Amino acid sequence: MEHEKNTRETQAMTEVGHTTVSPALARIVVLGFLLVISVPLLIELFYHGRAESTFHPLSAVLDLPPSAREIATTVEKDGLVGGAIELNSAMGERMAAFETRLQNTSPLRDYLLTPLNRILSGTLGASNGDVFPGRDDWLFYGPALRHVVGPSIGISRDVDGTTRADDPVVALLNFRGALAMLDIELVVLPVPSKVSIYPEQFSASTVVGEAMHNAGWSPFLERLQEEGVLVCDLTDALMEAKHDGSAYLRHDSHWSPFGMSRAAKALADFLRDRGLIDGSLTDRDYGLGSIEEVTYRGDLGAMRYPDGTGSLDIGETVSIHPVLGRDGTPWAPDTSASVLLLGDSFTNIFSKADLGWGIGGGLAEYLSLYLQTPVDRISQNDNGAYATRMALHEDLNAGINRLENKRVVVYEFAARELSWGDWKPDISLEFKKGTDDSTGDDTMLSVSARIVGRSLPPTPGSVPYKDCTITLLVAPMNGGADLPEQFLVRGWGMRDHQWTTLTNWQVGDVVDLTLLPWSAVSDRVGSINQIPLDEENDVAEVFWLADEPTVEPVLPQALPDLVGAPAGASVGNTGLSDYVAELEGNETSVVRGEGAWMFLTPELRSLSVGTFSGEAAPRVSRSRNPAYADPFPAIVDFHQQLAAAGIQLILMPVPPKVGIYPDKVGNEGLAKDIRGAMGPDGAWNTFLQRLTEAGVHVIDLYRAFDGVPDEEKTLLYCQTDTHWAPRGIAIAAALAAAPILEAPWYGEYPKTNYTEQIAEISIEGDMTVMSGGSGGPEIVPITQVGQEVAGFFEVITPSRESPVLLIGDSHNLVFHAGGDMHVTGGGLPDLLARALGFPVDLVAVRGSGATTPRITLARRQDNMVGKKMVIWCFAAREFTESTTGWRRVPVVK
Repeated sequence: MEHEKNTRETQAMTEVGHTTVSPALARIVVLGFLLVISVPLLIELFYHGRAESTFHPLSAVLDLPPSAREIATTVEKDGLVGGAIELNSAMGERMAAFETRLQNTSPLRDYLLTPLNRILSGTLGASNGDVFPGRDDWLFYGPALRHVVGPSIGISRDVDGTTRADDPVVALLNFRGALAMLDIELVVLPVPSKVSIYPEQFSASTVVGEAMHNAGWSPFLERLQEEGVLVCDLTDALMEAKHDGSAYLRHDSHWSPFGMSRAAKALADFLRDRGLIDGSLTDRDYGLGSIEEVTYRGDLGAMRYPDGTGSLDIGETVSIHPVLGRDGTPWAPDTSASVLLLGDSFTNIFSKADLGWGIGGGLAEYLSLYLQTPVDRISQNDNGAYATRMALHEDLNAGINRLENKRVVVYEFAARELSWGDWKPDISLEFKKGTDDSTGDDTMLSVSARIVGRSLPPTPGSVPYKDCTITLLVAPMNGGADLPEQFLVRGWGMRDHQWTTLTNWQVGDVVDLTLLPWSAVSDRVGSINQIPLDEENDVAEVFWLADEPTVEPVLPQALPDLVGAPAGASVGNTGLSDYVAELEGNETSVVRGEGAWMFLTPELRSLSVGTFSGEAAPRVSRSRNPAYADPFPAIVDFHQQLAAAGIQLILMPVPPKVGIYPDKVGNEGLAKDIRGAMGPDGAWNTFLQRLTEAGVHVIDLYRAFDGVPDEEKTLLYCQTDTHWAPRGIAIAAALAAAPILEAPWYGEYPKTNYTEQIAEISIEGDMTVMSGGSGGPEIVPITQVGQEVAGFFEVITPSRESPVLLIGDSHNLVFHAGGDMHVTGGGLPDLLARALGFPVDLVAVRGSGATTPRITLARRQDNMVGKKMVIWCFAAREFTESTTGWRRVPVVK
């Protein structure tokens, strides 16, 4: 039996382990495989369904290789090896740009998306992108759902789960503070999501009649109220509207006309009850016009069926009552009104035609109706976390004083922005007199310009808006009359859920632009969803693209002169550079080292590029503008400006964490390269020596930290956060305070003996969250500085009157600003105040400390009067990694 068993097993293995395929069948299989992989490629290359597009794939492929002239020029300039590296980098950049353009204009995407959507959404009833079907044919918006059931508001995250560094409370407090300086009250008006008011229409397991909010909703309201910020919570008003009628539209992400009306009345009562509006109603200035019936499928319906499939089945009809003035004319915003409403699409719906639900009967109109007083309005679809604040900033910056005569600013935004919004904390409200261009000038301007930066619209169907404008940062080529060195251009990036040809334009392209002043079109397109650039707050001039010009592609041989080469073009440490290239190729932003240690990929890159100043700067810098790639001229210029005004500059760059702990990376080869970069002959030391020779007072924290005993060195930086730890901050504060304590003017200022309290805090490092939230909390010992006031410990507040100014990035905010910066009272401003005996002034930003803080400082327009010392502290990786670069900013004039 055993012999028979083995024979059968052998036979079975022989049959299973060997498959006979005839030559004919083999050829058919191979041919089919080749067709499957080649036909889509041939379609993409030779057929293009968008006749209006200027991008032609086959021609673009032929333009990818460098020309003979480019090869010769590059090799002559950089040598054989350096030229090969630079040409390879330029080729890689062109390939990446080609892939982006091909993806944006793919005919296969155009033809396959619609039938697949019919099957998934129409036939199977599945969710489509960010549209989720509920009960009884209700539709819900994905980001709003994830806001309600997702992480607490205190942990602000992008829709994909990535943690953001911005805290809405910080932004709102800054906004309130800026308005309070103008004697204007802020009223915050977050609009609950549809699922918050109608949770039972999404899931039968929820309790009918109870609103459902994010877990951090109540703490968020309490935090604002504790700080004295007025918040109008619309939950009760909308729940009553739900009981009496319908508070939200079934197939749209917004409220219904009835829900909006109840919200407007609740807001009007809120303002009147708090004495912000005259409570009397005398002669009526506003009334309702004739009822208009409007039928539309809704923004969620359009997202679910972008090609119109099923639109007749899901259309919804509502009654719109436009608001009219006393003379019967349609309501219009009044810039002289005492109330300014900043709002997103919840303000625009029933008011702006682009949302499909009629005009003249939105939130601003009904607020005027219930208050019987004029209302001014700045509104823009989407991005309620910052878009209208930015629009207000731009008006003020252009000399249009939208805050004149204002008594109250109502800030409306969708509640989901508390989780997913970009809460830019520092948007200036400074009014620039004498530059008012609000006369409606519609003079067209023609200019040839190079694109320096650009934004991209969202993927069509991923947002509940059919139109969108994008932003270009351009530099004029012909130095046109009275044009700045760089300015912003806005234009249509998406129309009716379709990307425009403007999305094909790339950084480096030279284009012919026909422009209108932004003031000529802001009333018409200013409320449309805008995708801005990071640099917008730094640039004053804004224009509107009057048409969609033809792209003039940059000749391949001109590329090195117009666009800085990507990372790795100049390699100082080959092993480290290769490792960084692998990380960036895998889109890895956080590197896990030994134990709980984590390191930031940009820090590793900054140490891999070698020399980063002088001629090498444009090749290794991340600056979008090669002219701003070198940090040396900007730093020396700032030093000279201050010196001319009798002010001393102390430069204190914070060394890369990986430079202090190279052995924690867990790779001896990489550690050796890192030590070399930070060593006596490395780029770090060489650059700081150049600055010292130029007269800049430099504090070399690397030498200070490297000399700390080993048992204490692990306390200098947080293991799971990108920032330094309190022990490192304390050493830096002592070094920065030393020259101040010896200054002859120091004794002229009164001193305070501050008290301290020692604690251990638990933090969730930003890199922990960036890497998926694994690793648990980190325990950090901290010393908080403050004063005993009426039995309570109060932290120190920075003072504008201080002779010492601290500027830079979030290294000046961590353990000082609270919120996403962990706690208050234990940061660099606090420890400096303890050492000096008086508060310091503070200008710090979340983001790059290279240029933006100096721009913010310049906008004070006080010429640094009263200042004796400026301490400039920022992450040293910004020498190469700042995308805004190192601009010369005229701070002292």
